Amino acid sequence: MSPALLSVRHPIFIMSLVILMLTLGGMSLKSLPIDLYPDVSLPTVVVQTTYPGAGPQEIETEVTKILEDEVSTISGVQKVSSQNMESVSVLTIEFSLKTNLNFAEQEVRAKVSNALRELPDDIDAPVIRKVSPSDAPIMYISLQADMPDAQLYDLAKEVISPQFEQVYQVGQVDILGGRKREIHVSLQKEKLNSTDISATSVAQALSSGGRNVPAGKIEDGALQYSFRTLAQYQSLEEIGSAVLRLADVYHPLTITSVAKIQDTLEDETTRSRLNGKKAINFSVYRQSGANSVKVADDVKAKVD
Repeated sequence: MSPALLSVRHPIFIMSLVILMLTLGGMSLKSLPIDLYPDVSLPTVVVQTTYPGAGPQEIETEVTKILEDEVSTISGVQKVSSQNMESVSVLTIEFSLKTNLNFAEQEVRAKVSNALRELPDDIDAPVIRKVSPSDAPIMYISLQADMPDAQLYDLAKEVISPQFEQVYQVGQVDILGGRKREIHVSLQKEKLNSTDISATSVAQALSSGGRNVPAGKIEDGALQYSFRTLAQYQSLEEIGSAVLRLADVYHPLTITSVAKIQDTLEDETTRSRLNGKKAINFSVYRQSGANSVKVADDVKAKVD
């Protein structure tokens, strides 16, 4: 037997093979992605429609029922359920496990498009999306500070949230809790009646008077100048001085004449607390296919 040949049963060969397998296994383990949920697509599609100002009963009869009748005819539908809330309709369509979810989503979009002609004209465009466990937030971050609500929300929205969104493979950051600054124009019925001004006229004056809009352009040889009107409101006084009707040059009828203007907060729609105290929560979502643990570690580093 040649001394150069080594039997596969030789102890040295077996030991080398074990070491090689352990090395490859350790390298593979380090590169193995870790995730809270498997990358699967459940056969469920959700249609969310916003109808501002409508009550749950109007939402059910004028929006949800029409959409239900359309989507229930799609092949493979097992269950259709809905939630009718103030200003919002949420329709959930569940399909059989054999259904191709991408095809099902296209079918739902087609049926919703067909139903649009029967829906109210002033609804917002329906939002259609597939539902997957991987769409859940991978982490929550709470923010507390001894600041007024409006300033704290602006800090969260304008300063902190963009920094989280810049983290590699962060897909989206939602804010829960907190209240934004909001200007309230409270109309006074007696003054409206005495001046013969309608609430619609006040709303139109506010929307048309507080915008920066293009005003045209002129050409001067090789140069071109663009003009725009700068009418965006900068203070409560400017809002109050918006003209509703010009009786004469010296006595215009302004919004202040028929309404009270207040710098306050929007109505509370979500509430978040940490250890019993008011807080703002950030819900952090990863991009599709990203490593949840790696993204969470990078976000924690950004917090530090």
